[in-house]
Amino acid sequence: MGKYYALVAGLPALSVESQKLPYTQEEFYLELQEVLNSRDKRLLDWLRLEEENRELLDLHEQELLLTPQTEDEEAELPPTSLPLVALRHIARAAASGARAAREREIPAYMQAFVHELYYKPLDEEEVVPVSPLSHEDRLAQLYYAEAAASSMSFLTDWFRLNQTIRNVMAVYTCRRLGWPVERFVVGEGPIEDQLRTSRAKDFELGESLPYIGQIIQIAEEEDITRRERMIDLLKWRWLDDETFVKVFDMENVLSYYIRLGIIERWLKLDERQGEERFRSIVHGLKRESNASLDEFRRSTKK
Repeated sequence: MGKYYALVAGLPALSVESQKLPYTQEEFYLELQEVLNSRDKRLLDWLRLEEENRELLDLHEQELLLTPQTEDEEAELPPTSLPLVALRHIARAAASGARAAREREIPAYMQAFVHELYYKPLDEEEVVPVSPLSHEDRLAQLYYAEAAASSMSFLTDWFRLNQTIRNVMAVYTCRRLGWPVERFVVGEGPIEDQLRTSRAKDFELGESLPYIGQIIQIAEEEDITRRERMIDLLKWRWLDDETFVKVFDMENVLSYYIRLGIIERWLKLDERQGEERFRSIVHGLKRESNASLDEFRRSTKK
């Protein structure tokens, strides 16, 4: 990975309370294409795949991967960064009982997901494994699994943090509604097994996941907007810790890209409740959770 002294030195400072962006995530991404080396561009693209995952789910829900479209219908389709021709080739091959050749322009996990969605065996006696997860969760599971194999520990740990947050939120929702936990926990491994089976408050993960207490505190928050803000504050502090001594490294460039996305999302709140609501949430959380966030920071350095 390269060092990006000039790039980082020229970046405007960002705060979790920022009410104006120096540029959007997309603008920053385009700027980085002129600066990053090819390896670091690929690392950045991993962060952008979450948005493409949502686009893929939308294409499936609108039945646009198998159903033939007229030229007029194609012209009216919402814009997508995904290669529709390649995706349709995978889907149609699967629907005919075949597996399409590897498509280089599509991540392997995404190709596997599309194949799973549409696969119909030619042999009626063939047993096809069916995931108990929803389409969204299954795609996330495949995405996190492939991302975990990244050679960059920052990305691996970032995706692990996001997966754990997602899973703990799912477990608490299942407990409240009486739903089967195993249908909503994403991923395979010791941590996921504990989340599926443990009845302890911290899922007996206190030693292996120093931030589990923070995530549980967030999961217990009933106000949805406040809970989302707490998640973003936790992520922001995690980014601070991970990039503290890597100011000019690729980790900090990726961190800046992520932070832009966090701020951008909150700036899109309904303007009627926007700034006043936003600031009241942040100030309240600062008063209540500053001590626990500091404890989280200390524990992650152990």
